[in-house]
Amino acid sequence: MSGTKNTNDDIYTYADADADAADLARGARRITQYAPVMKNGDPNGEWTGSWREWARHVLMELKRLNEYCDDIDDRLVSVDSRFQHDLSEVKNGLHTRISDMKDAVTSEQQKINIALATLNVKAGVWGAIGAGVITIGSLLTFLIAEYIKR
Repeated sequence: MSGTKNTNDDIYTYADADADAADLARGARRITQYAPVMKNGDPNGEWTGSWREWARHVLMELKRLNEYCDDIDDRLVSVDSRFQHDLSEVKNGLHTRISDMKDAVTSEQQKINIALATLNVKAGVWGAIGAGVITIGSLLTFLIAEYIKR
């Protein structure tokens, strides 16, 4: 068998099987060429061959991803600090507005208390005047009645 695949897709021939087997064999050889080779048979020692290169590549990729994560962490810290700053500005603004509103309410309460005190004084004065008018009117009526009787 030739080891080349038949171009006719309708028929799977022995040649196709041989070609597939040859492809599998080539793939197996490629896979085994990446197999790690231990120096002095020590699995914890140095490795040679393409696994070492692959390990170096993996470590470099892990380092890059770690730096990326650190960059994300730095950005999150920056965003958090800006958020905290903005939040404190909003809190301070609200505190100022609430304090201003409290001051305005207190001022209005003082005005109302002054107005009530003024009304109490006016009511007392007008009550005294009314009581005096009634008393004087009654006294005059009594005196006139006495004068008329005589």
